[in-house]
Amino acid sequence: MEIQRKSRMSFLVFDLDETLANVYSVYYFLASLKLQETVRDARTHSILPVPVRVQRQLQHAYELFVDRVLTEEESDHPLGILRPGILEVMSVIRDLQQAGVVQCVTIYSNNSHLESLHFVRDLIHRHLQTNDLIRDCIHWNHPKRGEERVLIPGFPNKTWSVLKRIMEEGPCQAPRNLQPHQVHFFDDLEHWDLTRALGPNYHQVSPYNFKASFDRLEDIYRSCIEEAQVDLTALQEYVEMLFMTKEDIIHIDVDDKLNGIIQLFDEKTHGTAPPDHTPPLWDGGVEQMTLVNESLLKGIRNKRRGARGARGARGARGARGGTRSKRRRVHGRGATHTNRKRARFA
Repeated sequence: MEIQRKSRMSFLVFDLDETLANVYSVYYFLASLKLQETVRDARTHSILPVPVRVQRQLQHAYELFVDRVLTEEESDHPLGILRPGILEVMSVIRDLQQAGVVQCVTIYSNNSHLESLHFVRDLIHRHLQTNDLIRDCIHWNHPKRGEERVLIPGFPNKTWSVLKRIMEEGPCQAPRNLQPHQVHFFDDLEHWDLTRALGPNYHQVSPYNFKASFDRLEDIYRSCIEEAQVDLTALQEYVEMLFMTKEDIIHIDVDDKLNGIIQLFDEKTHGTAPPDHTPPLWDGGVEQMTLVNESLLKGIRNKRRGARGARGARGARGARGGTRSKRRRVHGRGATHTNRKRARFA
């Protein structure tokens, strides 16, 4: 029964960059807040692991950073890291999940920085006050994407066979017989294998190109680092080893370590929006996502109308047979489906 129920559920998959969000402006802030992961990804024995004490301080700063970025994204003057409208789209998907129509959401990106995927997931989850909607974040270096990395060297592939296998075997726990009609995929680019496999369920959306203001992010980052009391000497040392090159004209300030770190990040992050600029309003990409959600909502309504019609037909047959008490029980059971949560899908 559980397998049959899952086989009727839908799975929504989103690309990250220029589909869900634009994380260009926030990369160095995230890479420094997730310092141990950045050291690990550097794959060099010349950089020692980050001390546990500093990792804890940075994790505290990261949690503050997520909260404060989300506050801005929910405001009337959003930063624009998240595509405008995405939080509303995800809120409806969460309702669909609770109604048993959508099992989960997956982020499937060719971005190699896993922490950027996690950051967008964390913003969405914090907004929805859940940790169970986006169950998997698949980045370019995911261990099960090996065949995509070598299929056409240098070309960023996304394929149905790999996506299907990861969704079935990974945290999404999709049924083993996952079919293309159960999956809706959203991407700003066309990936020919997925387009062929998914057909009308492949939704190519317009790219979201807005780059959030570095100046606004700088203020948030500074406040989080200071409140979490991060060891700036240690942070400075790792930032120098990981991010400074001979070409950098900005040198770490020994008198104001945090200011020097932020200046280095600023030097490497060009072309972001001025602080007083706001991202564009909802666009065609969000409209496409909204239409998919509405089609899933419509499916719920049609099924429930059909179920009510079937119950009514059984009640009518019962009345003709003289079983009036059975008809009353049917109507009584139907009357219990009036709570506020389910009313949204009536």
